[in-house]
Amino acid sequence: MNIALLGANGQLGHDLIPALHEHHVHPLTRKEIDITDFQRTRELLLSLSPDVILNTTAYHRVDDCETKPELAYGVNTLAVLNLIRIANDLNAILVHLSTDYVFDGAAEQPYTEDAVPFPLSVYANSKLSGEFLVRAICKRYFVIRTCGLYGIAGSQGEGGNLV
Repeated sequence: MNIALLGANGQLGHDLIPALHEHHVHPLTRKEIDITDFQRTRELLLSLSPDVILNTTAYHRVDDCETKPELAYGVNTLAVLNLIRIANDLNAILVHLSTDYVFDGAAEQPYTEDAVPFPLSVYANSKLSGEFLVRAICKRYFVIRTCGLYGIAGSQGEGGNLV
């Protein structure tokens, strides 16, 4: 399978590269692809012709999202629309990573796929908006919500590896 891995130098992207070794992976960092630039992103992804576009990118500095909502929505919502349009043109599967921040945290049991979101921050709203676009417009997709990441790479922003 031919996979375009967006966000390859991030915590998740870095750890996915060896995990996907049986596939033909194009690891793309922000240096190679800025998903907010539709034309350049389209040209690059069309040239790679992936079967899967694996989107691990996000603007996830939660506190900064409150003071820079245009950046949060630009990356987490509008750029996702770019990827949807490109995935649809390629008939590729879009795998979009999201977050449990789309919930308010008030549930007394684990959230299920059909739980009603109630985001409480700009970050959460921007990620949920991206999800809504994927589910409404994308022809072939998976949305994955996660509550946290850990792995070999660790998080540069959080001082290393949680484990």
